[in-house]
Amino acid sequence: MVSTLRTDQRCPNSPAANTVARPARIYLSAPSAGERELNKIKKVIESGWIAPAGPHLDKFENVLSDYFDGKRVLVLNSGTAAIHLGLKLLGIQPGDKVICPTSSFCATTNPVLYEKAIPVFVDCEIESFGSDPDLIEEAILKESTKGEIPVVILAMHNYGMPCQMKRIQTIALKHGIPILEDAAEAMGSKFEGQLTGTLTDFGILSFNGNKIITTGGGGALLLQDDDMYSKALKLATQANEVLPYYHHITLGYNYRMSSVAAGIGLGQMETLEERVMRRKEIFRMYEDQLIHEGISFFQGPKNVESNRWLSLMLIDQTKMGFNNIDLKRHLEENNIESRICWQPLHVQPLYQQYDCYENGNAKWLFESGLCLPSGSGLSDEEVGRVIQVIIEYMK
Repeated sequence: MVSTLRTDQRCPNSPAANTVARPARIYLSAPSAGERELNKIKKVIESGWIAPAGPHLDKFENVLSDYFDGKRVLVLNSGTAAIHLGLKLLGIQPGDKVICPTSSFCATTNPVLYEKAIPVFVDCEIESFGSDPDLIEEAILKESTKGEIPVVILAMHNYGMPCQMKRIQTIALKHGIPILEDAAEAMGSKFEGQLTGTLTDFGILSFNGNKIITTGGGGALLLQDDDMYSKALKLATQANEVLPYYHHITLGYNYRMSSVAAGIGLGQMETLEERVMRRKEIFRMYEDQLIHEGISFFQGPKNVESNRWLSLMLIDQTKMGFNNIDLKRHLEENNIESRICWQPLHVQPLYQQYDCYENGNAKWLFESGLCLPSGSGLSDEEVGRVIQVIIEYMK
């Protein structure tokens, strides 16, 4: 019989005898996939269509189009690529100014720099943590006095929470400025009953590994018609002209998604609604068990429905005696991943040369907010462990 006695039991004085096994790692928003995705990938490989072309890409786009109320969908290798193509389709030129959220990941704004355009940052409002509509209008008016009317408004739905889109749309229409809607974190969220990503002519999705659904990295551009789809597809495939040989007039990009990634996406889409429901359940578990005089959870406006991509806890350091960095450190000591909210882009070295219209909310959110593990694949036991570790720390 093989002995099950551990090394530390056989030798009590060995270093291993004093080692306590760490609990399994709990990630912030780990991808979840299984037999369904494996079967889809198998079909892709068996078809011979592995390159970024073929029937599986078409099918994935059609499935997404059906979900997004008939919008044309171009699937790409990243959400960043989708933002870049959206800006190109809107005719952005070097030196143009683009209204950008400062409370965001750099991928939202980096494509502005790709085109040698100029970001104009605006702070967030306190209800949705999206760009403050009042500051958007202030930025437009002040930039216009310089003779530099912004050409695009980049509107982002932060942490899966729809921003104040109706007010932003009113301002955009008043000044004749198009909106590029960044719904990278908000797939499955709704604004007044309408899916985010479909609220403007150009919507952005991300299928990065930590998103509601993943293709192992990828994204999509949602478009209003076939003509825009054709233009975007050409740009995404090196802008080759329709000739019997390679011929290029326009600068293009290698942005198309692979068929293997599309196969994964097809499997993921079959469980999208369950994934969104699970994230909402996890948010409610945190809210029910961690509510405290100095602890609150990001609720959002009344007229929206968030997919709860990440459960965002807000910590009042004065009342709690610790801040978000302290708690993040404690969670990490217990092998639990968490994330500090976005550091405002306009204070980071890459972007600090650019103007920002501020109200202090992005700074406050960065100093107070902590995103807790929210992945759709988390078990009740794992969420319970996160809660228990936080409760112990609070005591």
